[in-house]
Amino acid sequence: MAEETNDIRQLVQAVVQEFVKAEHHRAEPAYKAELQDEKRRLGRVFRTFQQHVATFGEDRAQFNGKIAPEKRQRRETEVDAGHTFLWRLRELTGAFDTGANR
Repeated sequence: MAEETNDIRQLVQAVVQEFVKAEHHRAEPAYKAELQDEKRRLGRVFRTFQQHVATFGEDRAQFNGKIAPEKRQRRETEVDAGHTFLWRLRELTGAFDTGANR
């Protein structure tokens, strides 16, 4: 009787193992297809991201190209205004007449 129980147990184990193996083989193509779909989707997302980053970089370069000369012009104007102010201040205070700036 113990031998029959062992034989039945081994038979049931073999059947379960065979069933699990078959299920894995059957599910494998679906799993691979899901992975491929996910890979394609992530590839599209990444390409879209790259396009936006590239566009942002081009926009920024274009913006900097337009702004840089304006900044330079404003800085030069401010420096010129500062020099003009100092010259006027010196003239008004008589700094040139007293030789204080030597």
